[in-house]
Amino acid sequence: MSVKNSFNPINFLLLLLAGLAVFQCRPPEEILDPDFDGELILSTDSVVFDTVFTGRGTVTKRLKIFNPHEKSIIISSIRVKGGAGTSFKITVNGDDAQPHENLKLLGKDSVLILIEAFIDPRNENSPFIIQD
Repeated sequence: MSVKNSFNPINFLLLLLAGLAVFQCRPPEEILDPDFDGELILSTDSVVFDTVFTGRGTVTKRLKIFNPHEKSIIISSIRVKGGAGTSFKITVNGDDAQPHENLKLLGKDSVLILIEAFIDPRNENSPFIIQD
């Protein structure tokens, strides 16, 4: 009983091309736009906390950043300007790490930012208005 060699180079080439085609297909919203010069849309231009009780955190405010374009972009940094010394804490898409760097935002997608304020009740020099 002899064993035939069932290797067919044409079938192998077709299988290889089909495999490459499957792994190279990406939706347009996942393709990175390296020359992005458009604008993002913010759900609000400022976040204001009205009455803040010292010793507790405030209510959580929401801010969304929308990418209205077809392709993905990289947001280099999302952070509170005052850094570690600020009274504000942000959470970006459920991540508390500070700062948030190199965040990929898909086309037609958004990023949710949650913002809280914490006022130290022992700081007698604390102003009535705190901005960052």
